[in-house]
Amino acid sequence: MKTRRIRPIRHLSFNDFVRVIISYDDVWSNSAKNKIKLALDACAGLEDETDKKYRLWQTVKIILWEIEEAVETGFTDYARKAFTERHEALQYHNKNQTDFYNNYIYNMMKGWYK
Repeated sequence: MKTRRIRPIRHLSFNDFVRVIISYDDVWSNSAKNKIKLALDACAGLEDETDKKYRLWQTVKIILWEIEEAVETGFTDYARKAFTERHEALQYHNKNQTDFYNNYIYNMMKGWYK
């Protein structure tokens, strides 16, 4: 798999990418959430992390139409900036064991997995 196809997210591990996408829980429509869940199910059958990221990225590019800023700035530029910032915020909260991470993010993550 060529990394240029997932350039905006290549610095994230698959698990970090999933956390970033799920952290947008309050932004995604129910339809988008269903698409993400289907993509995550498909990723579960893949072994290579790059393949998993590519598969999820393909779905994310479709649902990014729901975010006006992403449409205006372009999906690649939006993902590069916004997903990196979101990842850094999640790392901060995780590292510092804030109540936000321990309660809100943890409960949100539980809701996405069966």
